[in-house]
Amino acid sequence: MGCRKVTFKLYPNAREAERLTAWVRLHCEMYNAALQERIEAYRKAGKSISYYDQQNVLPEIKAARPDFVELGSHALQQTLRRLDLAFQAFFRRIKAGQTPGFPRFKASKRFSGFCYPDPAGWKLHQQGQRGGTLRLGSSKDAMAIRVRGQHRFGAEAKPNDLTIIRKNSEWFASVTLRVPETACARERRRSPASRRRLRPHRLGDVRQWRNDCEPALDAKRIAAPGRSATAAGEEEKRLSALQASESASGQTL
Repeated sequence: MGCRKVTFKLYPNAREAERLTAWVRLHCEMYNAALQERIEAYRKAGKSISYYDQQNVLPEIKAARPDFVELGSHALQQTLRRLDLAFQAFFRRIKAGQTPGFPRFKASKRFSGFCYPDPAGWKLHQQGQRGGTLRLGSSKDAMAIRVRGQHRFGAEAKPNDLTIIRKNSEWFASVTLRVPETACARERRRSPASRRRLRPHRLGDVRQWRNDCEPALDAKRIAAPGRSATAAGEEEKRLSALQASESASGQTL
């Protein structure tokens, strides 16, 4: 099985766009709170907090903040994993002697989106040739957002993960699909017209092209209407001299 990423454009209505914005704001709040916890723990107690330490506290957070419940546990875990990856990159750059770049707090307006790391909590329904519906959430308040786009991998493609992206006040869904290897390789065919327009680049192809096409082109130029006998004779002499020179040098342009 191979993986292919497909991006769809979302067309939420006003209510759905407001909920998506609120969800991005909550994910940003989770990211910043986890970053603040790591900074304070190391500053006050010299203790490093891992991703698993913060993940295990998620049930308590959802009990104290019910607005986090509808985001889904896996999506919240992915936001914490996003912060953990930022710290891993920070320490890797320190070890390599590069400019480390400590993880920063993020503004909700610049927080790009959130991710579902597996098929839980969302479902993509393809309808027709150019569209479908993306269902987010598993409760009765789940959103069904209109989607435009279609992948070419057919019914054998299985969804793997989903990333909701906000860019320039527009919304997109980036879906990773697991597809068979046979569906990954796309056959590319050229029409006869495009093959005629193709020009050779290798020396062997140039020689073959000259052998196949040059005699016809030379005859066409010599026999062109309106050309005088003198011009045609000069053209024949020039071609003969060129062929003699190529034969002597052993090379064909």
